[in-house]
Amino acid sequence: MGAPYQSGPLPFERHTPEPQQVRFAMIGLLLMGGCLGASGVLPALWSLGLALDVIGAGVCFAAMAAAMLLATVVAARIRIQGRLPARGIASAGAGVLGVALILLSLVDGESWLIYPVALAGVGAGLIAAGTGETLSRALTRRRGSALLHLGGVFFGFGAAAACFSAWILAENLGWRNLCLLYAAAAFALGYLIRRGPQIVFEDAGKIQWSSVKISPIMVLLLLTLLIQAGSHGLLGGWLALYLTRQFEITTLGSLGVLMAFWIALTCGRVYSGRLRALGSRTRSAVVVSGFVVLGCLFLLNSVDPSGGVVGALMLGAGMGALHPLTLEYASHAPGAPAERLFRFSFAMTLVVGAASAAAAAPLANTHGMDAVMWLALWLAVATPVALAVIALEERLSAAATPAG
Repeated sequence: MGAPYQSGPLPFERHTPEPQQVRFAMIGLLLMGGCLGASGVLPALWSLGLALDVIGAGVCFAAMAAAMLLATVVAARIRIQGRLPARGIASAGAGVLGVALILLSLVDGESWLIYPVALAGVGAGLIAAGTGETLSRALTRRRGSALLHLGGVFFGFGAAAACFSAWILAENLGWRNLCLLYAAAAFALGYLIRRGPQIVFEDAGKIQWSSVKISPIMVLLLLTLLIQAGSHGLLGGWLALYLTRQFEITTLGSLGVLMAFWIALTCGRVYSGRLRALGSRTRSAVVVSGFVVLGCLFLLNSVDPSGGVVGALMLGAGMGALHPLTLEYASHAPGAPAERLFRFSFAMTLVVGAASAAAAAPLANTHGMDAVMWLALWLAVATPVALAVIALEERLSAAATPAG
């Protein structure tokens, strides 16, 4: 396998990304997307095979979020102790995820789901930690935007692939064999990571928090990225169940719509660059958020399944285009350390997504499944508001600089 590959200059100092880091990061993002896609597929199938109810699904999401957070903290502790074996952390996470999926295939009652689901959360958290670290180190000033777009495509493709395989095979294979198929994919991608070059970071020392300046722009950007991660997890986890309950679409049909949602989200990421023709980033974000709001309204007010399909496609396209706009703010906003933002937001994407899906469960149990879409609607409104505040803060900072 060769000698370990040592990272070069610090991020944003190179002109082009290191190919080894890019390859590693894309495989990790593919796995992360697959985890998020499967988190929406399996509860929909369990609602039939294991009679999983709304509260039971929420418990599973909460267990996954807690396990992901634990894994992220453990990975951070490994990182600050010196050299970070990014390849080892991610490949180990893929192995843990594969074992958890095998154990899931053996579960015969709802009460036992929480244990393999939590183990799957540990694996997903390790994958996210290693991938976020590697991707943040691979970003460069010249190619950073293109690399983030590529990463979004791989993430969306992973989620869509998980939904597509369920849509095509679940009826014939059943959910247990589908878990085994997911496990085989996790092992295969983990093997690809393991066979790659060992990437370690010599400068991965402990952050001196006393020297970190926390600006209002940094806080707002972080909140905006976490809000969008919550939206991805909320809709990725509940959309299939929502369609089945509200529109009486078959489970397989709802999985097909969920796949279309992830495809639309990926296409929105790809074509988000053309939104610059609308003018400022804030104006573009408002327009795109309008699509997300309309998608939510379609899903809330339509009585025909076709309205649900249209709403899901609008939601996906809008959410996909909105995330790159936020990342552009993170790249260009003054006083916001992009590397730390990217690393933390990628490591916490799945954690926040699973936590938001878990938080929706008691609301859905008390107020009905409409509560899920109302929560998604409020998150969609919060994003452009936060970006508008960031733009205002940028202008105030720029105006105050000459006076100083």
